[in-house]
Amino acid sequence: MRSEFYLEGLSCASCAEKISRRLSEQPNINSASLSFATKKLILHSDDPVATELIEQIAGGIEPGIKLVSAEDHAHAHEESSPHDLWRILGAILLYGLSFVVTQYSVPLLLAAYILVGYDVLWRAITNIRRGQVFDENFLMTIATLGAFAIREFPEGVTVMLFYQIGEYFQDRAVDHSRRSIASMMNLRVEKVRLKDGEQTREIAPEAVEIGDRILILPGEKVALDGEVISGQSHMMTANITGESVPRFVKQGSELLGGFVNGEGTIEMAVTRVYAESTVAKILELVENAANKKAQTEQFITRFARIYTPIVVAIAAAMAIFMPLILSQPFNTWFYRALVFLVI
Repeated sequence: MRSEFYLEGLSCASCAEKISRRLSEQPNINSASLSFATKKLILHSDDPVATELIEQIAGGIEPGIKLVSAEDHAHAHEESSPHDLWRILGAILLYGLSFVVTQYSVPLLLAAYILVGYDVLWRAITNIRRGQVFDENFLMTIATLGAFAIREFPEGVTVMLFYQIGEYFQDRAVDHSRRSIASMMNLRVEKVRLKDGEQTREIAPEAVEIGDRILILPGEKVALDGEVISGQSHMMTANITGESVPRFVKQGSELLGGFVNGEGTIEMAVTRVYAESTVAKILELVENAANKKAQTEQFITRFARIYTPIVVAIAAAMAIFMPLILSQPFNTWFYRALVFLVI
């Protein structure tokens, strides 16, 4: 059986892959796919999966995750918080002041570092406690704290600042992608007015058959593809065609699912069942695109599990053995090892 959930609070792409992998390892789950872009979790299992198990696994990897059913998610709206931007701007201000008020440069740089990087440090410590050592939080922590160890405070703060700025723009891009996908998902109509003689009754679009007549009132979305048999109106087609000018429709005009009716009442004969309708095909394409992206993210994260320990080992070897082999100062090669870690 197939189950769909949404993981609200998911903010880590690598965590999404870890959650998916841990769920797939469960004996009663055949496969699990979690898209970071949509936060949508798809499970295939022989028996229903306990939500407590999903929340336990997801919360153990990224605390604060809330499991929401697909039905409840349709009515939920997540707003992005601007606090990360203010943290970055505050850290930039402190960083700039450190070059002006030079007698307090070190305290100002440390304050800027804590302001912009405390969440990275906390995630690194938390992951180490759970045995998840080698990730981007660990790399950023040892690189920046290593810079502080050799008293290169500006470099340490600069690295953390650039990392957090990159994370901020990545989050903005992901949020924009999620809003775009959510707007596409809103094309679906839950109920249609099926005309049965002189009476009308509301049914699901999936239950409508070819040739059935449905009534579309002003302001409503067209749920299925069909042909106008009575009435006339202007249709907003931007959701499907991108055209900003309303299209005038009358008897004999073709309608596609996703159009929004204007001022008139339309009676339409259905020409395609829901599974073959324009709306269903668009939603299928969106979901498949998100799942393919999730598979790419999973490959990158699996690669990082091998790549990251190798990079750390090479950096450690540079810092420890190169000064001994070349009889050069330890600080020089320690600094180069940190540069290697960041790059």
